[in-house]
Amino acid sequence: MKKGRLKGAYCIAFNAGGLQMMDDISDDQIEAALSDPGQASLEPREKALLKFVLKVVVEPISVTAVDIARLREMQWTDQDIFDA
Repeated sequence: MKKGRLKGAYCIAFNAGGLQMMDDISDDQIEAALSDPGQASLEPREKALLKFVLKVVVEPISVTAVDIARLREMQWTDQDIFDA
C-alpha cells in the first residue's frame, strides 16, 4: 500500500473487503485499481467515483464542491456519493 494511503487504510480495507464479498474481485485487482485508478477495469463514471473516494480518504481537505459537481454530472446521486 502506498504511503499516502496509510491515512485511510482502514476505510480502504473495509471497502475492499465489501467489494470482494459482493463480486469476484481478487486482492491483485483491488491493489491495481488503487495503485492506478485511471487504468482500473471500470466504467468511466465508476473510475471517477473511485478517484473521488481515494481523494476523500487520503486528502479530505482537498475535496471541493467542484469534485462533487463532477460526480453529479455523471449521474451519481448525493446518496451514492455519501455511501461511497
